[in-house]
Amino acid sequence: MDDEYIITNQLGGYTSSTFHHGNTRKYHGLLITSDFELKRKVIISTLAENIIYNGNDISLNIFRFLPDIHLQNKEIQLQNAKTDGILVCLEYLFELGKLTKEINLMQEENTVEVRYKFILDKEITFEVAPFLANRDIHKLQVFSEDTHYKTTNYLNKYQIVLSPIEKLEILIMSFNANKLINLDYIVKSDQIIYKNFYYPKEKERGFDASEDLLRLMTLGFCLKPGENYINIRFKYVNLEIRIIPKRQDALRINTVNYFFNSSDRVHKNSLGNFKKFLIQKGEDFLIDFGNIKSIVAGFHWFGDWGRDTFISFRGLLLTTKKFSFAKDVLNYWVKAIKKNGFIPNDLHAKNYRSIDASLWLIIAIYYYYIHTKDLDYIQRIFPLLEKIMKSYSDGDENLSIKLSKENFLIWENEKFGLSWMDSMVNKKSTTHRIGAAVEVQFLWFNCFKIYSLFEKLLKIKNKDKKLKKTFLGFKKVFVEKFLNKEKNYLFDYILGPEKSDQIRPNVIIGLSLPFQLLGSTEEKILLKTAEEKLLNEFGLYSLDPNDSEFIPGYSGDSHQRDKAYHNGAIWPYLLGMYLKAYLRVYNYSQEAKEYVFQKLNMLNIALEKKGLNYLPEIFAAGDKHPDGCLTQAWNYATLLEVIYDFENNK
Repeated sequence: MDDEYIITNQLGGYTSSTFHHGNTRKYHGLLITSDFELKRKVIISTLAENIIYNGNDISLNIFRFLPDIHLQNKEIQLQNAKTDGILVCLEYLFELGKLTKEINLMQEENTVEVRYKFILDKEITFEVAPFLANRDIHKLQVFSEDTHYKTTNYLNKYQIVLSPIEKLEILIMSFNANKLINLDYIVKSDQIIYKNFYYPKEKERGFDASEDLLRLMTLGFCLKPGENYINIRFKYVNLEIRIIPKRQDALRINTVNYFFNSSDRVHKNSLGNFKKFLIQKGEDFLIDFGNIKSIVAGFHWFGDWGRDTFISFRGLLLTTKKFSFAKDVLNYWVKAIKKNGFIPNDLHAKNYRSIDASLWLIIAIYYYYIHTKDLDYIQRIFPLLEKIMKSYSDGDENLSIKLSKENFLIWENEKFGLSWMDSMVNKKSTTHRIGAAVEVQFLWFNCFKIYSLFEKLLKIKNKDKKLKKTFLGFKKVFVEKFLNKEKNYLFDYILGPEKSDQIRPNVIIGLSLPFQLLGSTEEKILLKTAEEKLLNEFGLYSLDPNDSEFIPGYSGDSHQRDKAYHNGAIWPYLLGMYLKAYLRVYNYSQEAKEYVFQKLNMLNIALEKKGLNYLPEIFAAGDKHPDGCLTQAWNYATLLEVIYDFENNK
């Protein structure tokens, strides 16, 4: 994963591959598009690029075919590679000159432009051939032998009809700077199916790993000595998708470059530079179709998920002062509240299997008010908060959500993983978490405090006496039931007489919230235990490494990975929650700030050593290799919260 890059277009689409190994996943591709429901398609998978001279045929590309035949040409060397918010730049050396290749993903468009600059000593021929996949990102393509796409052209523009409502447009521009003339080129419009393109990362994950790709055409350019420029633009058009451009002052800004294998690499050696990194990468997850605004949980494969959206909400939108965008995200999601009073965890799949997604929505609304003081909006949305709180209080039979006799918020159906630790294998939870999960009680209490605060601000008399009664003595009961004095921590969950004493980071999630159930002394003890048992430079272990169920590796098929997912894997977003809690518990003291700065710098250096220009979903617990989803929204968000609280609390 340390060799991968991804650039997104703020519509859910992206371009992604590796610098040195070509496409190694089915999720890689030159042009991946998205619709309003974040259903993504790989349109152009890759390009075949060949330099031809004196009988030599040098390929820039690296292809793999079954049975793992690795095609790579060593006569051309990749000297340098770098990425920023919207651009990938690759520099090559070969016998007759130098080539700079740029991949520019247009923002607010499903368009990618590939630019080539050749500095040559002698004349060469350069061929480029796009390979079409035209498939869902989660599937693999199998073309029938008679597959053919209708192609038309006018001057230097080609149009390929993909379906009655879809087309691919290819625009070709080229010239020689020395002679100030356009380059001569020819187009071979033959369409050829290539079989058994192989993706080793999919094989590692236990999935099917090969597919067919269709070579659409071959573009052949005659390049003269001197400087030669070629631009090829690939644009996907869907007649059912209308994109409303943003205001000019809201467009994405490139703030900083991150280099791979470069002597002039930018070292993120200050909090300011690290903050720029987080802000820029955080932009990757913001989805803006004009009237639809949301947050993608992660790339390559996640959509917009309720829990992830609202954990990411404050960091990505409020600390960066995107207040209008934030309100639009809230409005978009509250429309999804159904009769059961909950928002879905997976919006477009209409999956409501979450006990905490709607609670995180309320937390996000609270932070929206704290950052904007927009009480008019709170007044408009308050009836929906009432509906959510009542739904939790009344319970939900379908999800087995209800209140226990202690008024803890619980679920009892072992077939559902309703907390964020939701991985299941053979229809059983890999963490055994069921009943009263500790972080859910923190969230439940916080939502009541927020609800009560808004009632007071809006001068609304308490209409729901049952809800108020629910929280009488809640703090006392919580401490009595959850405090584990033997381990200086809280029990992870309670199910009847059963109490889990496993040390997991869920306590830290609770401590990161604005309203607390414990005193300062107890909180400091909990933080100390988490520091000793769970903290490392990349985040928090999902389980104490000394636990008998701890899994250090993260490899194998989906079942093996799912078992390790929450039983050892390191989660970077939890580092943000830990540091946020640390600042608050230690009252934003100078000592606390120095501690937090040190931990942020340790992460900074660790990422630098790994050669990563992104924060992956997880790191394996044992060797700490990056894994899971390539880049995850809440990683950047929680760390941005830390930096905001660091800078704004004296």
